Amino acid sequence: MDEHKKGIYALIFLAFVYACMGLFVRWLNTSFELYQQMYLRIAMAFLLGLIFFNKDLHFSKLKNLSKKEWILFIVRAGAFYFIGINLFTRALLLTKYSNVSFISSLPITPIFGFLLFKEKANVKKVSLILLAFLGVILLSVKDYSNVFNWGNGEILALLSSLGFAFGYVTRKWHSDLLSNKEITVITFFFGAIMLFGGSIASGESLF
Repeated sequence: MDEHKKGIYALIFLAFVYACMGLFVRWLNTSFELYQQMYLRIAMAFLLGLIFFNKDLHFSKLKNLSKKEWILFIVRAGAFYFIGINLFTRALLLTKYSNVSFISSLPITPIFGFLLFKEKANVKKVSLILLAFLGVILLSVKDYSNVFNWGNGEILALLSSLGFAFGYVTRKWHSDLLSNKEITVITFFFGAIMLFGGSIASGESLF
């Protein structure tokens, strides 16, 4: 399988997991405090990454990383988890799942790609983005008169989408020293640490 097809299948799987996230959030909310469920989820992702990607992880390469690369890891982890996951989780608990899905479908990632990396916007790309956006509208929006009648949950969902989009596109700023699997596991590690710090700072209990 070529890399293009792998990317397509990965996006489909990511969309499925993303669609299930609301179920996880609301179920875990019955037993855990907000930051607790987030850092436990990301810490579990980190551990699973260590297990499943074990043969592809070469942490000896970390000593060759530049200061810029370490800063990028922290920035991307903050964008993904302290902004993206954090605000997305809060939004799911404050507003309707369909509203969050609609806002999350806004084409923010390609916009960042156009702005930060000067990607060319051709008719095919724009058409596919618009079709995907319209598809989510048809599936998630029932009352079109209130599409832009936003509350706190909707605003948090928009901000979380900005965090996710920035985290996705800035993958291109990493050097070729580390593989995607290594970058993912390291980002999980920093994300779990940040969310654990947020839990301590907000006064949540450890147990």
